[in-house]
Amino acid sequence: MDDGKSEAAENDTQPAEKYCTGCERTLPRSAFNRQARARDGLQWRCRECEHAAGAERRKKNRDAELERNRRWRAANPERARAATNRQYAGNAVNRRASSQRWRERNPEKVKATFASWRETNADHDRARNRAYRLQNPETPRENARRRRARQAGNGEVEVFTRREIGDRDNWVCGICGLTIDPALSWPDPQSQSLDHIIALTRGGGHTRANCRIAHLVCNMRKGNRQTPAALACRIPVTPSPIWLGVFSYPEAE
Repeated sequence: MDDGKSEAAENDTQPAEKYCTGCERTLPRSAFNRQARARDGLQWRCRECEHAAGAERRKKNRDAELERNRRWRAANPERARAATNRQYAGNAVNRRASSQRWRERNPEKVKATFASWRETNADHDRARNRAYRLQNPETPRENARRRRARQAGNGEVEVFTRREIGDRDNWVCGICGLTIDPALSWPDPQSQSLDHIIALTRGGGHTRANCRIAHLVCNMRKGNRQTPAALACRIPVTPSPIWLGVFSYPEAE
């Protein structure tokens, strides 16, 4: 008890500030880390100077530091994994931003890394792609549409989905004017499709303003023709549930 009282009394007599031998400033005692062996219980340098000195030491001895870290991680895999998880959990936003900046600065390295991974894990990559296409059938189609639009070089390529255009058009075919059943899927002739009012091959852009929802059969019959009726969104055809190949395109009067 006497020792505890004498220690508390000694701390009460310590000055509120301390001189840092690193930056040569007089700072509050709270700016210093503790050191039990020191007379006043604090390190000689402030936290900022200690951090800078540690960073400089690690920079000069980078290989030795990396080797020491590798040995520690190999000897303590569970603790190393837990420490990494804590670090990522506490800095998730900064980590994502840092990774994004690195990818933007090193696009060739990113491509090489992915190419190497796909080559090493070819079977896994194919299985993963198949599973993704089954779960997201519309995404590959949208990517293909945008790719064709970029290859056509007709200006801006907007990002949107066929369902978005269908909801906008109330699921009414922009060619024949009849209702489209969103539940029908390809290759049903009356299933939904995305029609470019002015075809990409004729200079039209992949934009919301140039796209409309249409029956698959209507879109196939229209092709890339640009008739007054087509531009007016009223081509006089009636969808029929028979095979697409028997249809002929009705010329507008």
